[in-house]
Amino acid sequence: MSVNSSNFLIIKPTNINSTCLPSVSTRKSETVRSGIFMLNILLLIFPFATRAQEKHPFSFRETAASTGLLPTIAGIYGHAAAWGDVDGDGWLDLYVGTFNKDGRRNMLFRNQKGKFKKDKESTVTVSARTTGVIFADLDNDGDLDL
Repeated sequence: MSVNSSNFLIIKPTNINSTCLPSVSTRKSETVRSGIFMLNILLLIFPFATRAQEKHPFSFRETAASTGLLPTIAGIYGHAAAWGDVDGDGWLDLYVGTFNKDGRRNMLFRNQKGKFKKDKESTVTVSARTTGVIFADLDNDGDLDL
Protein backbone atom coordinates (compact mmCIF):
# COMPACT_ATOMS: atom_id res chain seq x y z
CA MET A 1 0.00 0.00 0.00
CA SER A 2 1.23 3.47 -0.72
CA VAL A 3 -0.25 6.92 -0.95
CA ASN A 4 1.27 9.28 -3.49
CA SER A 5 0.38 12.74 -2.27
CA SER A 6 2.32 15.60 -0.78
CA ASN A 7 -0.15 15.54 2.13
CA PHE A 8 0.64 11.97 3.16
CA LEU A 9 3.69 10.04 4.16
CA ILE A 10 4.19 6.86 2.16
CA ILE A 11 3.78 3.94 4.56
CA LYS A 12 4.45 0.34 3.59
CA PRO A 13 3.98 -2.66 5.92
CA THR A 14 7.21 -4.64 6.12
CA ASN A 15 6.65 -7.39 8.67
CA ILE A 16 4.91 -8.48 11.84
CA ASN A 17 7.37 -8.74 14.72
CA SER A 18 7.36 -11.08 17.71
CA THR A 19 5.10 -8.75 19.70
CA CYS A 20 2.47 -8.90 16.93
CA LEU A 21 2.85 -5.19 16.20
CA PRO A 22 3.31 -4.38 12.53
CA SER A 23 6.47 -2.61 11.49
CA VAL A 24 6.22 -0.18 8.65
CA SER A 25 8.84 1.57 6.59
CA THR A 26 8.58 5.13 5.41
CA ARG A 27 10.44 6.87 2.63
CA LYS A 28 12.51 8.51 5.38
CA SER A 29 13.91 5.07 6.39
CA GLU A 30 12.24 5.09 9.78
CA THR A 31 10.39 2.35 11.60
CA VAL A 32 7.06 2.95 13.28
CA ARG A 33 5.24 0.54 15.54
CA SER A 34 1.63 1.02 16.51
CA GLY A 35 -0.78 -0.53 18.99
CA ILE A 36 -3.56 -0.19 16.43
CA PHE A 37 -2.74 -0.30 12.72
CA MET A 38 -5.56 0.55 10.34
CA LEU A 39 -4.48 0.46 6.71
CA ASN A 40 -7.90 1.38 5.37
CA ILE A 41 -7.86 4.91 6.80
CA LEU A 42 -4.11 5.35 7.22
CA LEU A 43 -4.35 6.05 10.91
CA LEU A 44 -1.73 5.19 13.50
CA ILE A 45 -2.82 5.39 17.13
CA PHE A 46 -0.29 5.63 19.96
CA PRO A 47 2.73 5.62 17.64
CA PHE A 48 6.29 5.61 18.77
CA ALA A 49 9.11 5.86 16.31
CA THR A 50 12.76 5.01 16.05
CA ARG A 51 14.55 7.91 14.40
CA ALA A 52 16.85 7.11 11.54
CA GLN A 53 17.42 10.71 10.59
CA GLU A 54 17.78 14.07 12.32
CA LYS A 55 14.42 15.36 11.02
CA HIS A 56 11.35 13.38 12.01
CA PRO A 57 8.18 13.59 9.88
CA PHE A 58 5.79 12.56 12.67
CA SER A 59 4.48 14.98 15.23
CA PHE A 60 1.97 14.76 18.05
CA ARG A 61 -0.39 17.44 19.29
CA GLU A 62 -2.74 16.80 22.22
CA THR A 63 -6.28 17.48 20.99
CA ALA A 64 -8.44 15.34 23.29
CA ALA A 65 -9.76 18.33 25.24
CA SER A 66 -10.28 20.65 22.28
CA THR A 67 -12.18 17.97 20.33
CA GLY A 68 -14.51 17.15 23.22
CA LEU A 69 -13.13 13.76 24.27
CA LEU A 70 -11.92 15.05 27.64
CA PRO A 71 -13.06 14.96 30.37
CA THR A 72 -15.50 12.20 29.26
CA ILE A 73 -12.85 9.55 28.62
CA ALA A 74 -10.55 10.57 31.46
CA GLY A 75 -9.68 7.69 33.77
CA ILE A 76 -10.93 4.84 31.60
CA TYR A 77 -8.87 1.82 30.65
CA GLY A 78 -9.22 2.21 26.89
CA HIS A 79 -8.26 -1.17 25.49
CA ALA A 80 -10.06 -0.86 22.17
CA ALA A 81 -10.90 1.83 19.63
CA ALA A 82 -12.57 1.82 16.24
CA TRP A 83 -13.17 4.60 13.75
CA GLY A 84 -16.11 4.58 11.35
CA ASP A 85 -18.68 6.93 9.86
CA VAL A 86 -21.64 5.58 11.85
CA ASP A 87 -24.17 8.20 10.79
CA GLY A 88 -23.04 8.69 7.17
CA ASP A 89 -22.20 12.39 7.56
CA GLY A 90 -18.67 12.04 6.16
CA TRP A 91 -16.96 12.45 9.56
CA LEU A 92 -15.28 9.50 11.30
CA ASP A 93 -16.95 8.65 14.60
CA LEU A 94 -15.07 6.96 17.45
CA TYR A 95 -16.04 3.91 19.51
CA VAL A 96 -13.98 3.29 22.66
CA GLY A 97 -14.01 -0.04 24.47
CA THR A 98 -13.13 -0.01 28.16
CA PHE A 99 -11.62 -2.70 30.36
CA ASN A 100 -12.80 -1.33 33.69
CA LYS A 101 -14.03 -3.70 36.34
CA ASP A 102 -16.04 -0.88 37.94
CA GLY A 103 -18.75 -0.96 35.28
CA ARG A 104 -17.66 1.94 33.08
CA ARG A 105 -19.43 1.48 29.79
CA ASN A 106 -18.03 1.43 26.28
CA MET A 107 -18.68 4.74 24.53
CA LEU A 108 -19.59 5.94 21.07
CA PHE A 109 -18.54 9.48 20.20
CA ARG A 110 -20.22 11.13 17.22
CA ASN A 111 -17.95 13.43 15.26
CA GLN A 112 -19.75 16.70 14.62
CA LYS A 113 -17.41 18.52 12.25
CA GLY A 114 -14.29 17.90 14.33
CA LYS A 115 -15.93 18.02 17.77
CA PHE A 116 -16.85 14.75 19.47
CA LYS A 117 -20.05 14.34 21.46
CA LYS A 118 -20.81 11.23 23.50
CA ASP A 119 -23.81 9.35 22.12
CA LYS A 120 -26.05 8.86 25.15
CA GLU A 121 -28.79 7.11 23.17
CA SER A 122 -26.49 4.47 21.80
CA THR A 123 -27.42 0.82 22.19
CA VAL A 124 -23.74 -0.12 22.01
CA THR A 125 -22.80 1.35 25.39
CA VAL A 126 -22.33 -2.04 27.01
CA SER A 127 -20.48 -2.64 30.25
CA ALA A 128 -17.84 -5.26 29.54
CA ARG A 129 -14.12 -5.86 29.57
CA THR A 130 -13.62 -5.03 25.92
CA THR A 131 -10.25 -5.86 24.37
CA GLY A 132 -11.01 -5.34 20.69
CA VAL A 133 -13.53 -3.64 18.46
CA ILE A 134 -13.89 -2.99 14.72
CA PHE A 135 -16.43 -1.51 12.33
CA ALA A 136 -17.34 -3.51 9.21
CA ASP A 137 -20.36 -3.98 6.96
CA LEU A 138 -20.89 -7.66 7.76
CA ASP A 139 -24.30 -8.05 6.13
CA ASN A 140 -23.68 -5.87 3.04
CA ASP A 141 -26.54 -3.50 3.83
CA GLY A 142 -24.40 -0.37 3.51
CA ASP A 143 -24.36 0.32 7.27
CA LEU A 144 -21.40 -0.23 9.55
CA ASP A 145 -21.72 -3.08 12.03
CA LEU A 146 -19.76 -3.15 15.28
